[in-house]
Order: sequence, then C-alpha cells, then structure tokens
Amino acid sequence: MKNLFLTVFSLILGIIFFTPSDANAQERTIKGVVTTFEDIHVVKAEVKLLRTKEIVLTDTIGVFKITCLPGDKIRVSAKGFNSESFKVTENTTTAFINLILKPNSKNQELAVAYGHVLDEKNLNAVASVNTRDKSYSDFYSVYEILNQIPNVRVSGSDVVIRGKSSINGNGAALIVIDGNVQAFDMLSNLAPQNIKNVSVLKGVAATAYGARGANGVVLITTKTTPGD
Repeated sequence: MKNLFLTVFSLILGIIFFTPSDANAQERTIKGVVTTFEDIHVVKAEVKLLRTKEIVLTDTIGVFKITCLPGDKIRVSAKGFNSESFKVTENTTTAFINLILKPNSKNQELAVAYGHVLDEKNLNAVASVNTRDKSYSDFYSVYEILNQIPNVRVSGSDVVIRGKSSINGNGAALIVIDGNVQAFDMLSNLAPQNIKNVSVLKGVAATAYGARGANGVVLITTKTTPGD
C-alpha cells in the first residue's frame, strides 16, 4: 500500500512539474521585416533562432515569421551585410531589423548576386547617399531632428509622414523607441546626444507593425551604453 501511494504521488508530481503546458503558454510567433537603408527590403535573409538552430528565410518583401520563447536570441544575416541580433522579450510581437551594408562595391554585388536585393539600381543609388556618419548632438531637440527628415513634420502633438493618411482621419505615425511603442510625449524626454539612430518606416517596411503602422513608423534607437 505504501509503495502504491509513493507511485501515485510521484506521478502527480511529474504531471505538475514536467508538463510542457507552461512552456507552450509562453511560446509565440513573432513577425518581422528585414530591410537595408530603412526601406529596401532584404529577400532570403537568414533568420536563425540560436537556441534551437531553426532557420527561416525572409520572403519577397523581407517579411518573416518565427516561433520562439521569451529570452530567445535571434540572429539575422545576409551576404554582403553585417549581421544583427536581438533578444525576444515578454512584449515582443514584431521586429524590424535594418541590416547595414558592408563597405565597398563588392558587398553590393554580393547582395544582388545572392538575391537579397532585387533592385540593384536602387541599392546602388541609396548606398551612394547614405554614407555620412550620423550624429545628433548638434540638434536642440528630437523634434528638430524629425523636421530634418524628408516628408516628415511635427504637427501639434503628432509626427506626420506626408503622403500617409488613415481612414479614421488620424494621420499620426507610430512612435517606437528602442523597440517599444511610445506616446508622442515621450519624445520630449530624449536628449539628442543620447540618440543613436532615427529612421522612418513606411510602406512595406512598416508592415511588421500591422494596422498601427499604417501611417508610417518613427523608429528611434538610443545609446544604451556609454560611448555608443
């Protein structure tokens, strides 16, 4: 009788502590888009889940879907580009990855030869005008930075991307700071010298944010460590 009790007790513990339901409950599929120079989509980029070694490729508009867990690290790579990695958090549902093209024309040729960029002429044109070193320390505010970006203006309490409008009449762009959607008011808390990069996503590049990105997305990355 004692042995039977121990056996039943062990089975109950096994069900409680070793059921995969908890892990499955945290599992989610995230959607992302991979671009270069902010709005040129990267095709057949390799998106690798480092924990399981699973690999998926981006489609013809640079979009991918991958199933993962919070805490997972994902690496994105393509021939001719520097690789980028990001960590999945509890709040991660979408991801925008902008791959940096490596210097010299050979890497542009690799990107085209491997089918990562379908429009060679567009890539070469954009690459030739995007070589300046971005520094925002000379700007007075984030609003001044945004007003310097073509087709972008700060209007009242919104950032508006010209040519974008919503069926509900609100043409405000979505604001994303370090991967998190933020209210317009948060922009006033950012010091220009602490900003690493500011970019504007529209069209295909904004699809990873779904309906929220219909009016475009203002993507801001801050310096997370001293000297960044």
